[in-house]
Amino acid sequence: MNRSRSFLTTLIFLTGSTLATASQPAIDVALKNGFAQNLHALESMDRVETQVFESLPALDASLLNPNLRSSGWTQHLNLDALATAVADVAPGQAQELARKSVARNEHATLRIDPAGGYARYISRQRAYQHGTTIPVGVGEARALDLAMDASAELELPLDDQGGNVYIQEVHMSANAKGSQEAPRTYVRETQVIVKRAVNDIPVVGSELRAAVANHGQIARLKVQWPEFSISRAARVLRSEADVVQEAVARVVAQEEYVDEVLTRVVYVPTDAGFMPALELSVTSTQGHTPFQTYVPLAH
Repeated sequence: MNRSRSFLTTLIFLTGSTLATASQPAIDVALKNGFAQNLHALESMDRVETQVFESLPALDASLLNPNLRSSGWTQHLNLDALATAVADVAPGQAQELARKSVARNEHATLRIDPAGGYARYISRQRAYQHGTTIPVGVGEARALDLAMDASAELELPLDDQGGNVYIQEVHMSANAKGSQEAPRTYVRETQVIVKRAVNDIPVVGSELRAAVANHGQIARLKVQWPEFSISRAARVLRSEADVVQEAVARVVAQEEYVDEVLTRVVYVPTDAGFMPALELSVTSTQGHTPFQTYVPLAH
């Protein structure tokens, strides 16, 4: 509290000194506006500091040494393996684009990037067609089985890197062309999303997404799952004080009117590997767009 009061006094003093040649009413208005603005800034700083400090878990050295088995799944990734995972056949001719391989025909497109841990399958033939595709989903259990079968075929290491699983039906409303009846709601597809986690710590940007068509085949599959290694820049953990200080600075630089800051420890991808970081999800008292920012937990 003493720190805040001293900082506020300094801000008012500096504001007043720059208005020495202005009229007294103008100075009074400027001081009042400056006081309110700086008070908001101080309140936001205190709020962020309190929320981050209270929610910051104890940082353990295991963050820098997760002790995972090397999956090596990308070493076996090719277009045929991707096609087999979704019970399809890869188009014959592949096109090489930098690190990526792409194969396509009138029915489907397959794309892989083994170095980036990336695979993508899109079937136009299996996509929902109103009036042709049955309007009933396969159910959560069947959709999950198909997604897990695909991940097993690709040799994704879900046993020690699998995180939360989300399953949802995607609905649409439509009626027959020219019909005067109210639109009916159909199930378009069932989506399965597997978020990646290492030792229960979420890995930002790593996931498997499968869209299961109503006839029981995967219509789309996206895998973003790079081989996991700790960044070379993450040598030692930072102090709690350093983390909180940077968190406050990052948040108040983007939002003056902070309402709530939610935090969690995550791994974020970098050019040199994955960095443990504190994820900050920020909302505003003024209805401004929420945002996320990340503070490295090691250096």
